[in-house]
Amino acid sequence: MLRSGSTFALRHRLWRLTRPEKSIDDDDIRKAVKERADLIAFRALLMRADTMGEAKRIMAWANVHGIDVGTVGDCRRYFHRHDLKVKDSVPRLAKTKLLSVAVYYLLAVVTLISADLALQSRVLLSFKDDHTMFYLSTKSAQLFREQGNIAVLVPADCPKTNGWAGFNSVHTAVICLAFKSAGLPEQIDDGLRAQRWLGMSILICALLGFFKWSRRVLAVRSAHFVRVWLAQQHDAAAADA
Repeated sequence: MLRSGSTFALRHRLWRLTRPEKSIDDDDIRKAVKERADLIAFRALLMRADTMGEAKRIMAWANVHGIDVGTVGDCRRYFHRHDLKVKDSVPRLAKTKLLSVAVYYLLAVVTLISADLALQSRVLLSFKDDHTMFYLSTKSAQLFREQGNIAVLVPADCPKTNGWAGFNSVHTAVICLAFKSAGLPEQIDDGLRAQRWLGMSILICALLGFFKWSRRVLAVRSAHFVRVWLAQQHDAAAADA
């Protein structure tokens, strides 16, 4: 439906499911439904077209120039389907590739952070005074920047008042009070539930961002390919003339 810009595919499927043995008797109506189904297939699988006549016009143009219609469709908004030409607003391919390195790196970092939040068995918190971030569970506390190290604060360390595992004395006292709280397990469970929802939401957004940017890169690459191919054909025709 998103690709074709129409609910026809859903309506057609529901019609076939609810009336599996009833066909359309009228020849004109059956032909109109078939033509609509073909147009929706062209939109969903190849590229956008408003009418079947436009779809056939695009296919004829692509065949004349020896270009796959799907490649033309991959150009997306960089191809003018009415004028049948690549637009002048196509970004430079080298710049797009260079920018992709930064975008994919950022998306990878966001994905790792969100996956860590979603899979953690400890709640990520921060102190109000200096916003130092740390992980807390019913059995341990660990500074966020110390992940991977063995330096953790456990309830047995609470008699130590001079700080422990990287925490200062004030933070150690606060965490020790938390360890003694009877409602800590329930609060940890509530925090983990919210944290996992947050992590999954960020992860989904990162994946959608990856998909959208990848489509943009594909569109730029396809537009450059079509433009170069048409230029080569024009040069070859000029040389033959």
